[in-house]
Amino acid sequence: MRGAADEAGVSLSTDAALEAFGVPDLGADAPAGAYRWARAVALGGRGRAAAARQILAELVSPASAGAVDPAIASLAYGTRGSLIRQAGEHGRARMSDGRACLIAADRPTASGGGDPWMVAAWLDGVIGLAADNLGVGDFGASRALLRRAEAELAAQESACSTDVNWAIYPRVRLRHAWVSTELALYSGDSAGVADGRALVRSLARDTPSHRHVVKSTLICAAADAASGDPEAAVDAAQWCEKQCGPAGLLPLAWASATMIQGLSPSRMTEVGRVDILGEQLTVLGMPITPAT
Repeated sequence: MRGAADEAGVSLSTDAALEAFGVPDLGADAPAGAYRWARAVALGGRGRAAAARQILAELVSPASAGAVDPAIASLAYGTRGSLIRQAGEHGRARMSDGRACLIAADRPTASGGGDPWMVAAWLDGVIGLAADNLGVGDFGASRALLRRAEAELAAQESACSTDVNWAIYPRVRLRHAWVSTELALYSGDSAGVADGRALVRSLARDTPSHRHVVKSTLICAAADAASGDPEAAVDAAQWCEKQCGPAGLLPLAWASATMIQGLSPSRMTEVGRVDILGEQLTVLGMPITPAT
């Protein structure tokens, strides 16, 4: 079930792939349903969670079982988990990420000539679970999951060609670096924070997606703050917030404003900025649950 011709009812222009991942297309071997999944990812990046969830629900519906590739069904569950996690409900996100892993669990390994999309789907689910466990304070589980993903990523990167679509392994590698850096931040691993920040910055330089560059910059800003350089962190967070506006990246704008407010309230662009952005996200279906 491969190829853009399967994308009934969805524009096969480059819009979805460009907005979601910064690439002109998802490749000739993109699984059936891939462009609808990309559309959901793009909507989620703008905080339009309700609209994104509708597409994701269609992708995993029993009625779509014969028309949507299992790799995309797995990725759809992983994206659903990401939306739930962005709203602050890490515990509940584990159900969706676990489902993503289950669908892709029987994938062949790299040495067995595994389908890149299915392996990437499994990796996405495992990394999502690592982020979920990080959010609920289970650092040991998060670390074990990241190590498992790292081993598979290394094997896949060794086995695959260098021209693999960025939406597959390069994107997943960046996500792995994000969560690894966050684990170091949460667990007080200063050496891990420094290494993670350097890796994220290195990977971000070759990232075609502006949204992924902004998020990478924000994670590095958090690392700057944890390393004793709050001014650099605020500078970076302000850059991120400015970048979010034209692109409509509401979740990242909210995260940027939250960092600025926490580190240097006097540098907020407007009073109540965090609340305003939070209300906009709530209207779009992504109410933020405050951290406890």
